[in-house]
Amino acid sequence: MKLNVTFDWNQTNVIPPRCRNPRTVAHEGLTLEVDFRSVTGAEAPVAIRYTNAWDKTFELRWFEGQLWVRHLPNSGQTDDTILGSASFPLEPRFTGWSSIVPRTDELPAAEAAIQAHFDQYIAIDSVIYQRGNEPKYNIDHNPRYGAPAYIHLAENGRRVEGRNYSALDYDLASADLQSILENRPTMDTNADTGKVIDVLIPEAVQFVTDSYEAVVGEVGMAHILAAVVEAQGHEADEETPVLASQALEAMIELRGWAATYETLCRWHQDASEVERHVSAGLFHAGIATSNPTIVRTVYVFEVLHRADEQPQDIASAVRAADDGHAVGQTLSEVTAGLADALVPSALRRLGNDGDFFAIDLDAEAYAD
Repeated sequence: MKLNVTFDWNQTNVIPPRCRNPRTVAHEGLTLEVDFRSVTGAEAPVAIRYTNAWDKTFELRWFEGQLWVRHLPNSGQTDDTILGSASFPLEPRFTGWSSIVPRTDELPAAEAAIQAHFDQYIAIDSVIYQRGNEPKYNIDHNPRYGAPAYIHLAENGRRVEGRNYSALDYDLASADLQSILENRPTMDTNADTGKVIDVLIPEAVQFVTDSYEAVVGEVGMAHILAAVVEAQGHEADEETPVLASQALEAMIELRGWAATYETLCRWHQDASEVERHVSAGLFHAGIATSNPTIVRTVYVFEVLHRADEQPQDIASAVRAADDGHAVGQTLSEVTAGLADALVPSALRRLGNDGDFFAIDLDAEAYAD
């Protein structure tokens, strides 16, 4: 169908007769006939239905390889926006300044922008829909802020922090969450939102569940892959990324992430470097060493003090804050199980001889 658009256009870089400097000239009351898609509900069936944290249910329809959601332009609006209503008239007018009609040198560019604006909408049984975002599941417990692990709905279309799961992969997300909770017994055990996304047309799900590479990040993966390559006896060359990725994928498939991580740390010559970069990434992704004997907790404490009352160390900084001689606060607290093979290097960094844990750092297994 066609819509008859009336609009004002500001033409830029116009040099009037007998003038030397370009200026902007306003053209008012221009008209344009634009194409607008109007289809039936059968042509654009409901593909995904989900309920958010506020118990609001949304339906996404599928048409021409795109998801569409109801267009509700007004704050608090719940009723449908109908084609031909005041919110979406058959003869739209963009008068005065409008962000929809850009300032351009040539009219065709402005007309193309107007057509592009209406291409973002569609009428389904006379109800206006706009392009919609595909919902997905997300697990995040952001240890920097001490938040518990939980599954939540990511519905804004952007990739959010933590691990993101396809709407088809709820069972995987739920299993991963339970694995996290088993290693974090203090976390909320009622953190599973349930299967809140109902997929009616599987092909409408385009998002692919995050790989562990995406979750851990480039730095962590670089060290993991280096450990794999070194363990296989390869030297770094152009085939390194392929070899390492294949080996890593096979190890994860066979042994799971926790066991793979511990093995890599044992293989790598500088286990402390692997641990330093990778443990943070794995912990952030909710992947922890299973049933650790020793656990590391790292606190970030910030203190504001007078220039002439510099605390000598963190213990004195905490005391000063407690006594009211400074202002201090713990900004983050991160706790993660430490693989047995990494305990000696961690103790050495802390200047400890291992007596506290009855570990003989001079033993052959731990000797430098």
